[in-house]
Amino acid sequence: MVVAVIGGLAVAAACYAGKYGIKAWSAFKARPPTVTFRKFYEGGFQPTMTKREAALILGLRENTALDKIKEAHRKVIVANHPDAGGSHYLAYKINEAKDVMLGKTKGSGSGSAF
Repeated sequence: MVVAVIGGLAVAAACYAGKYGIKAWSAFKARPPTVTFRKFYEGGFQPTMTKREAALILGLRENTALDKIKEAHRKVIVANHPDAGGSHYLAYKINEAKDVMLGKTKGSGSGSAF
């Protein structure tokens, strides 16, 4: 008899916990969306690429080490490569950003050949 009472209380406690869990989940789903920080570069390109713009395109800081620049370039170019459905212009700008960050160029024009 005692076992049946304890079992009944356990079932009742599980039901109440489930009820409040569903209420908490509904309240969580109904809350307004929060603004999150975007981790990608928004906006158009400058006529001559600066080191700051190149760092933003690659998602780096301006004084990043050479190996980190190459690694970031590889990740960004794989995601935007024309052979994978990306844009030729974006691939050009990504490669230009790598060159600017590595000091191979001081930034060229806006890529008007495309």
